Amino acid sequence: MAKNTRGSKEFTREQRLIKENRQLKRELAHLRKQITRIDVDRFETIKEMVTDYQEAERLQENLGNPNSNIEALKKQWECRDCGTGTLEISLYSKMGQTFYYRKCNNCPKRTKGQRYDSNSVKGIIKK
Repeated sequence: MAKNTRGSKEFTREQRLIKENRQLKRELAHLRKQITRIDVDRFETIKEMVTDYQEAERLQENLGNPNSNIEALKKQWECRDCGTGTLEISLYSKMGQTFYYRKCNNCPKRTKGQRYDSNSVKGIIKK
């Protein structure tokens, strides 16, 4: 048999892997405990506050110049058929409810009628 060339304080490869495995398990347990301590509700409320603040800043910029708001809407609702007109909202009543469709002010292009909700429908309303 061959002599052992390792000193008394050196680990074998297997012992070294076992030691690393124990350290990794401890670290994993520590990280799991930290994750459970995170208050998810608080994190979500902070995230909502930041998004609300960013949205308010964007609205403030748009309200600063009213012409830019109208120009942005015209650009957003530009007619894809003719390329020069804009799609304007036309309101009509049907069976006691308000519906709308968008019609180009330059060509005969028109969208299908849909139920109107003043909170969700954005665009230029035809007078």
